[in-house]
Amino acid sequence: MEALQLLHVVTTRHNLGVVVQILPDAHTLAPFVSRDSAYRYVAARLDSGYAYLQAAGTTPFPFVLPTGAGVGFGGFETPAAFATFNRALKARVEAYRASLGGRSPEEYQRVLSALDGSFLRPLAADRSNLKLGPQYVFGNVAGDPANGLTPSNTSLYAHPSIRDDGTVSHTDRRYVAKILPGRPLRVPAESTTPTDLGFAVYPTLTTPIPIIDNEELVLLRAEARWFTGDPAGALADVNLVRTISGGLAERGAFVSESDFVTELLDQRRLSLLLQGHRWVDVRRFGRLATLPPSGPAFALTANQVVPQAECLARDRTGDARLACPAFTAE
Repeated sequence: MEALQLLHVVTTRHNLGVVVQILPDAHTLAPFVSRDSAYRYVAARLDSGYAYLQAAGTTPFPFVLPTGAGVGFGGFETPAAFATFNRALKARVEAYRASLGGRSPEEYQRVLSALDGSFLRPLAADRSNLKLGPQYVFGNVAGDPANGLTPSNTSLYAHPSIRDDGTVSHTDRRYVAKILPGRPLRVPAESTTPTDLGFAVYPTLTTPIPIIDNEELVLLRAEARWFTGDPAGALADVNLVRTISGGLAERGAFVSESDFVTELLDQRRLSLLLQGHRWVDVRRFGRLATLPPSGPAFALTANQVVPQAECLARDRTGDARLACPAFTAE
C-alpha cells in the first residue's frame, strides 16, 4: 500500500522526481530522487511486500480490510490472495518503467512475469469479471468519504472530444454506459470548448472505484506481448477487450508499432475511464500533445508541481541538496 501511494506521486510529478523516504526525525527532510530512481524504489517495495506475503502462510491478517460481496478487498483478504494484487500492481509499475525507458523485450518481460502471479483471468463473455480486483470503497455514514465522481457533481464534465474527434465509436458499450449526454451546456470562463457531456461511470456516492482490475491486466499483457515480439498475442488480448468490453468487432493485424500504440491507448481510454490513467498513458508514449486543450488559457504539462509549502520548508534549511527541483514544462 505504501508503494501504491508513492506510485501516485511519481506519476503526477514525473520528471520532477519525488521524495521516497520519511526520516525518523520528522523535522529532517529527505532529498528528492529522480523519476527512474523512484520507480525502482516502488518496484522494490512491492517485491519486499510480496516476499512477506509469501512467507505469511495461511495466517489471517491481524487487521480488517474493507470487504463485501465483490466490493473493496472482497476475495483478497488472505496473504495469498493479496499477493496476487501485489503482482498486479508490479505489472503496472514495470509497464510504466518499460514504456518510459527503451521499451526493450527484457523490460517488458518483467511485466509478463508479474502478471503470471497476479489475479489475471480470461475475460468472460458475460463481462462478469472485467472489474475483478480490489477497489476503493465509500460510505454514507459519519466519517466515511463519498465518491465525488458521480453525475451529481455538477462541475464534472467530459471533454467533447470523446464524442467528436472520431476516435471513439458511439456504439461502444463502454461509451454508452459511461458517457452521459444532454447535461446543461457548459462553457467555462477560460474555455472556448462548450460541452454537454458528463460521466455515468459511478452512479452513486457509494459506488466503488477500481484500484486495478482484470480489464487493465489484459491490456497490460497486450502491451507486454507486443513489445516482447508477440504481435499475435497482443492482437488477441486487444480483441478480447474490444469484443467483450466494448461490444465491437475484432480488428485485423497491427501494421506498425504506431498502429498498436494508437489502438492500445484507444482501448485504455474507455476501459479505464475515470480511473486516472489517460494523462499518464499518453505521456509515457510521447503523445501528450494529443490531449485536446479546452481553450487558449489552458496548457498541457507533463508534471504537477511541488506544493509551495514544501519548497519553502526546504528553502529554510539552506541546504542546496534539499532544494525543490526546477519545474520545466514539456
